[in-house]
Order: sequence, then structure tokens, then C-alpha cells
Amino acid sequence: MPSPRFSKVTVEHPLLETGLAESRLPGEPEQEVFINLLRSYDCLWSEQGRFIQHFGITPQQYNVLNVLTLRDEGHGVACQEIAENLLNRVPDITRLLDRLEQAGLISRERCCTDRRVVRTHLTDVGRAKVNEVRTPLLAALKLRFGHMSEQEVSELNRLLHKLRDPGCPAARAAFASPEHAGESPAAAAVANTTP
Repeated sequence: MPSPRFSKVTVEHPLLETGLAESRLPGEPEQEVFINLLRSYDCLWSEQGRFIQHFGITPQQYNVLNVLTLRDEGHGVACQEIAENLLNRVPDITRLLDRLEQAGLISRERCCTDRRVVRTHLTDVGRAKVNEVRTPLLAALKLRFGHMSEQEVSELNRLLHKLRDPGCPAARAAFASPEHAGESPAAAAVANTTP
């Protein structure tokens, strides 16, 4: 099933609200990349959301079920570990887990060694739901990126990994403090790591 294309996507982000989205000043390719990343994320997340809703769940719910599929080795997964492995932040993970439990897709139990910890398990119904969604989702993703060559997809993936590289202190420091804006990345990184 082909994905709908959007001519204009609305993204809520403070930098876009200040008019930076319309700026096309020469010599500012980083700004254009930033805006394109936000618009691409919004577009892809919206398309995926509409697709997954056909299966009676939300993208966030599928995300949790997928984390459990990958992380549960028979002992369940703690709420904090689920939250750390989600694709995007969910403000109220407990309520999301409550809804999944009410739907019979997960079960939860208190840890016998630490009563503060609640372990979450994927039920057979939850596992069936993941399997029901996974194959059509992978097919839709292949179709969605079908206009790009294998090499382009691979290069895009490599560049996105590089962008998120947690080992790069200059990149992590970029938005840490406005008073260092305009400095070289190395100087900003040093300024943000010194007490």
C-alpha cells in the first residue's frame, strides 16, 4: 500500500516558530538539514501512525510491544528499561502500560526481590499483535523508501547514526547553552564541560 505524500507538513518546534523555517539564507546548510530532519520525522511518524492504527493500536503501543519482544528474556522488563528503549519519549509510560494490560497485550508483576520494581511481560496475545503488524510494516517501509537506492538508504542511515553519535562532545554541547552559540564546536564543548 503506497504511503501518502505531503506537500507541506506542520512541525511544532520552537526554532520553527521563530521563523527559521522560512529562512533560506546562503551559507546555512546546517539550519536547512535541521529543518528537513524535523519535517521528515513528522511526516514519517504521521504515516506510520495512520498505518499502525489499522491494527487497532497506536505507534507508541506498538513501540512498547516491540521493546518487550526484543528485551524480555523470560524475566520481564522493568518500566524504566522500557522507557529507555522507546523510539520517542512517552510522558506517562505507566498509563500506556495500563492500557496495554487492559487490552490483554501485556502482563505485569512485582519483582519478588524488590517490591518497588514492576516487571512487564508480553502475553501471547501481545506477541500475536507484534507478529500481525511486523510483516506488513516492514513491507510498507520498503515501499516508503523504494524511491531511494540501497546505497542511498545505507548512506542516510550512516549519516543519521553519525549525527546522533554520543561520543562527540561538540555535537552534544551544541544546544547546551545559548551563550556559547557561534563558537567553534570544540570551544563550545570545552566550555560546557568545565565547571
